[in-house]
Amino acid sequence: MKKYIIILTLLCNISNIYSKEIIHRVKKGDFLYKIAYKYISKTEFLYIDDFIKQIKKDNNIKKYVKPKQKLKIKLLDKKLETHRIIKPNKVKALYYTVSNVAYKDFLNRIKTYKKVGINSVVIDIKNMIGEITIPFNNKLKKEIKTVHWSSIGQLNKLLYYLHQENIYVIARVVCFHDQIMATNKKEYRFFKNNKEWVNPANKDVQNYLLSLIDVLLNYPIDELQLDYVRFPASKSGKIKKADIIVNFLKKVHKKTQKAGIKLGLDVFGIALWQRKIDEKAIGQNLRKMADYSDVISPMIYPSHFSNPFDGIKNPGNNPGLIIKKSREREEILFKDKDIEIRPYLQAFSMGSEKYDKNYIIKQINEVGDNGYIFWNARGKYQAVYNALNYLKLKKKKKELKKGRQELNKIIDNIKD
Repeated sequence: MKKYIIILTLLCNISNIYSKEIIHRVKKGDFLYKIAYKYISKTEFLYIDDFIKQIKKDNNIKKYVKPKQKLKIKLLDKKLETHRIIKPNKVKALYYTVSNVAYKDFLNRIKTYKKVGINSVVIDIKNMIGEITIPFNNKLKKEIKTVHWSSIGQLNKLLYYLHQENIYVIARVVCFHDQIMATNKKEYRFFKNNKEWVNPANKDVQNYLLSLIDVLLNYPIDELQLDYVRFPASKSGKIKKADIIVNFLKKVHKKTQKAGIKLGLDVFGIALWQRKIDEKAIGQNLRKMADYSDVISPMIYPSHFSNPFDGIKNPGNNPGLIIKKSREREEILFKDKDIEIRPYLQAFSMGSEKYDKNYIIKQINEVGDNGYIFWNARGKYQAVYNALNYLKLKKKKKELKKGRQELNKIIDNIKD
């Protein structure tokens, strides 16, 4: 009886997924990619290649379609929708670029990393080039000719599949590093001849970002993360950089509070030392920024600290020591602040003589109760997987050993 109930449930699920089938009559100039692109938003498919395979299978197509040919195409009765999920007690995240997410095996990779403890991802919505991954109708966007990456499909659909796996999704927006805007709008540049940085003090630049954030918050993302929320390093002391950054954060934080999600900030690891020279150069006063954010993620990549640094020689080869020092700075800096510290950790070989699972483990051990995000610009996390798998097996062995000891105690008590 139970077997029949399961089969009936599966059939019901299938009927819920596909409630209708349409017939597409192939026109002159049609080809499979063009046809699939037209309908993919109305299907369960995240990637167009998978959808094309299904069309071929359903219509017994070996290579191409022909004019006047009738294609059966299965569509959803409604869009796949999801809701925000509860933040894990300890966020364990991996960062991914648009290209990583667009790779058709992305979801399978996430399922693999989930098995060893990863419960969150950071994905780009706006990257440091200025490319945007969601539809965004904005006058300034048209003027600066910003590229819209559509390769991840509908964000709602991506969120649906990640939330199905109970993966917490952090949407990353790069703020004032924008190569497209700086190249095409000279008046928005911070440096006259620099085509990478825009001026954080410019109202049009800020409004552009705030408008994008408004659109993004209509999606059920679980957290917003701002990166490059600073000035480019310079000696200019004519403007109050820290106040400009904080006032911008006030506006963003008001929006995220209204939406009911957390606002996170990426900051330089060196900013934890809060040297006056650094604050004047980039405008990041972390104590003030903490008042208008919920999470701060210092990028404490060992390789990015100067040699020597704070008494540590070759920081890139001493990941544990650098992170220990950073944790000490966090406790001093934020001891009276209601802020979550979730560092970015190094998942790449630069600056290290030996990058392997032990390099990752040393970082994780020092983070302690804090959550963390691992960064690899290419989305390559084999060393992270090896480290987490090792720690998982080690924990199991420890639990088994403890269980055997407790069992032996019970047996000894029975004998007595």
